[in-house]
Amino acid sequence: MLESEINVDGITNDEVWNLVEWQSDSTVQNPNNGEKPTRQTRFKLLYDDDFLYLAFHCEHEDVSKIENGLGRRDNFPGDQFEVHMDSYFDKSTAFSFTLLFSDVKDDEFITENGNIWDSNWNPIWYGET
Repeated sequence: MLESEINVDGITNDEVWNLVEWQSDSTVQNPNNGEKPTRQTRFKLLYDDDFLYLAFHCEHEDVSKIENGLGRRDNFPGDQFEVHMDSYFDKSTAFSFTLLFSDVKDDEFITENGNIWDSNWNPIWYGET
C-alpha cells in the first residue's frame, strides 16, 4: 500500500513517485514496427489496493509542434499517448486508455484479436497532461 497520496495533475513531483525509477524499453509500432524510437518515452508505474497509477514522460523535438486540439471524449483531435492493458492475458482482448495532450480522454474495449474497438465502453478514470 502506498504511504502517501498521489495527485493526478500531470506532474510527478509527489514524493511517492520517488519509490520507483523511470523505465524505458519501448519500441515503435507504427511505422516500422519493433524499431527503437528516435525519441524516448519513459514511464513509472505504481499501484495500491484501489488504483493503478501511470506516469509518462514523452520526449519531443519541438513542444510548440504538439497538436493540442480540443474535442469530446472518444475523439482524437491531436497528439496522444495510448496504453492497452491485456488484463485477461489472453492476447486477444484489451482495455485501451488514451490521453491527448489537451487532456481529452478516449477509452475502448478491444476484442477479436484487435479487430473490434468498442468506444461505448466508458470507465471512470483520471488523467492529466
